[in-house]
Amino acid sequence: MKKSILYILSLILILASNSQLVIAKTPELSENEKIFQVLNRLTYGPKPGDFEYIKKIGVKKFIDNQLNPESYELPPYLMTDLKSNEAIILSPTQIIQNYGRLAIANQNPAISDKTELNKLFLKNFRKFYLLSAQARIERAMSSPRQLQEVMTDFWFNHFNVSHDKGLVHLWVGSYEERAIRANALGNFRDLLGATANHAAMLFYLDNYLNSHIKENPHEQNNNKLKLGINENYARELMELHTLGVDGGYHQTDVINLAHILTGLSLWHEKMPKNAIPNEAFGSCFYPNRHDFSSQTILDQKIASGGLDQINAALDLLANSKATAHHIAYELAQYFLTDDPPASVVNKLADKFSETHGNIKAVMECLINSPEFFDPKYYRVKYKSPYRYVIAILRLSCLKYSDLNNAMGLLGIMNQMGEPLYSCLTPDGYKCTKTAWLNPQSILQRISFATACGSGKFLTGQNNALNFELVFPLLKETLTPATIDTITKAPAQLKPALLIGSPEFNYY
Repeated sequence: MKKSILYILSLILILASNSQLVIAKTPELSENEKIFQVLNRLTYGPKPGDFEYIKKIGVKKFIDNQLNPESYELPPYLMTDLKSNEAIILSPTQIIQNYGRLAIANQNPAISDKTELNKLFLKNFRKFYLLSAQARIERAMSSPRQLQEVMTDFWFNHFNVSHDKGLVHLWVGSYEERAIRANALGNFRDLLGATANHAAMLFYLDNYLNSHIKENPHEQNNNKLKLGINENYARELMELHTLGVDGGYHQTDVINLAHILTGLSLWHEKMPKNAIPNEAFGSCFYPNRHDFSSQTILDQKIASGGLDQINAALDLLANSKATAHHIAYELAQYFLTDDPPASVVNKLADKFSETHGNIKAVMECLINSPEFFDPKYYRVKYKSPYRYVIAILRLSCLKYSDLNNAMGLLGIMNQMGEPLYSCLTPDGYKCTKTAWLNPQSILQRISFATACGSGKFLTGQNNALNFELVFPLLKETLTPATIDTITKAPAQLKPALLIGSPEFNYY
C-alpha cells in the first residue's frame, strides 16, 4: 500500500510540477477544441455525455442555451432539494425571525443561561452555512444551467461577503440566491441595487451602522449600536463594486457617498413607523438616520432626498465609463486570460455602456469575439480550488446526495486555500494562476486526486470515478507524455493520475 502511494505521488508530482502547460498552438481551434473551450469556460467542466451533446446541437446552440438558462429545466431531484433548503428559500427577515437570538430565546423559555442560548444560536450559524454550501455545490455539480452557476461564482467574488462575520452566517445563502444568482445574467444596475440592499452586504461592510445621528433608535443584542458616519461600504462600493481603484474618485467622494447611504440598515422588529422595510432583502431605510442634504460625487450633484437619493447615486455609479471598463476587465480576465488584451476589454466596455449594463449582452459579445476561440487563449487558465473540486465531482456523475463525504469537500477547499464563502477581504477570491499555483496547493490537489481516484472519498466505493468512461472524454486534452504516463500506470492509479495531471488543472 505504501509503495502504491509513493508511486502515485511521484508520478503526479512529475506531472504537476510543470507550472506552465505547454500546448502546441494551431492557426485555429478544431471543432472538438471549440467544444472543450465552451465546456471549460462556460461550465465547470465536462460531464460524460456533454461533449456528444454539444457535438449534436452545435457550439452556437449550446452557447445560446447557456445565455438563456431558463431554456433548461432543472432535474426533479435538484428542484426538490432546493425547494426545501431554508437557507435560500427564506428571506433574511424570516431567517432572523425564526433563527435569530431573540427567536432562540423565545423558543427555549426554560433556558435562562446566556451561554447555553448562545450555543443554540451558533448551531444555527453552522446549519445555515452548510445549507448554503449544499445549494451552491449541488447546482454546480448537477444544474444544466452551468453558465448561470459560473456567473454566480464570478459575481459573488465581485460583490464578496464573508460568512465568518457574524450574522452573514445566516444570510449568505439568501444573499447568493436573491441578490447574486437572480441577477447573474441580468442587468448590472439591478445586481448592484440588490447587493446594496441585502442584509448580508449591509452587515458585512458595516453600513447598518452608517447614520447621520448617533442616537440609537433601538437596541440590538442588548448592546447599544455605535452609530455615526461609516465609510466602509461607500469605499468598497466605488473601489470594488463599480468604478475600480483607478476610477477617478477621491476621498471626498467616498465621504459624500457615505452620507448618501446613511439610514440604509437592517430590518428590525422595533423599527419606527416611518421606516421603509425591504423584507425580501432584510434591509430597512430609517429616515431619522439619513442625511437628507444634497451631495456631490464624481463632480455630479445628487439632489436632496431619501431612498431616491441613494438610488440616484447607484444610477450614477452603474452608468459610469469607469465602471464599464472595470467590469469588462474582470469578465475578460475570468473568462479569457489572466492578462486580457485591451482590445477585448474596450469592446466589452463599449457593449456594457451601449446596453446600460446588460450582462447577457456583454457575455454574448465576449463569447462571440474572435479572441474567445483564439488558440493563444486555449487552456491558459489555471483552476481555482473550487473549480478543480467541482470539475472532479462533475466527472463522477454523482448526485450530491450520493456523496459519502459531502461536508468533507468544504474541508478540502479550506485546505487548498479557498474555503467556501470565507474570503475575509471584500475583494473576493482571485481567478488568476498566480493566486493558486504554489507547492502547498499542488500537494493538496495530489492528496484529493488520490482520494477521489480510489473512489473512497466520493462514495466509499471503488467505482465512483469511472476511468474507462472519463479517460476517452479527456484524452484529447492530454499531451502525449501524460497519456503515456497514465496508460503505463497500474489500473488502480490511472484515475488519480488523470485528475492530478497538469492538463486537468488548466482549462
